[in-house]
Amino acid sequence: METIAAARDNLLAPPLLFFALGIVAARVRSDLAIPAAIAQGLSIYLLAAIGLKGGWRLREAGFSGEIALQLVASVALGLALAVIAFLLLDRLSRLTRFDRAALAAHYGSVSVVTFVTAAEFLARQGVAYEGQLVAMMALMEAPAIMVAIWLARRNAVEAEREIAHLFTSGSVVVLLGALLV
Repeated sequence: METIAAARDNLLAPPLLFFALGIVAARVRSDLAIPAAIAQGLSIYLLAAIGLKGGWRLREAGFSGEIALQLVASVALGLALAVIAFLLLDRLSRLTRFDRAALAAHYGSVSVVTFVTAAEFLARQGVAYEGQLVAMMALMEAPAIMVAIWLARRNAVEAEREIAHLFTSGSVVVLLGALLV
């Protein structure tokens, strides 16, 4: 019964209801829109919060060789999943190279919304989870995007420029910078 109550609570949570509102607004062709500056501000805030929480939880867990290995493994897993997805899509779909790479990036990274939802569900159930999971989630984002860029481009120099730019993009700087802070 607790699981059903938790599922009901999750379905009636304000973020999900606002998502549903957005779908309804689009369907009725409303002119509702979040101004770009506010959307960018919210993105920066959320990335900083995720990074800070990941860094704090990592600090609480105590940085050890085992945790370092887990962090490296999560990055490797993100890279591997993106490559495997790209290769499978190459064999099984008629998508363009760019679309296969974009979809592969989604498989290699972790959905922050899914992660936060799962974490909240565990918290409501009183289930503890290891602190480094937040840091692992944060670290999986950039590598999957980098490998997708590399897979999407036929020109290695062009891919290297885009990957180098990724390290300095605002979202990566905020996420990883907050993790270190």
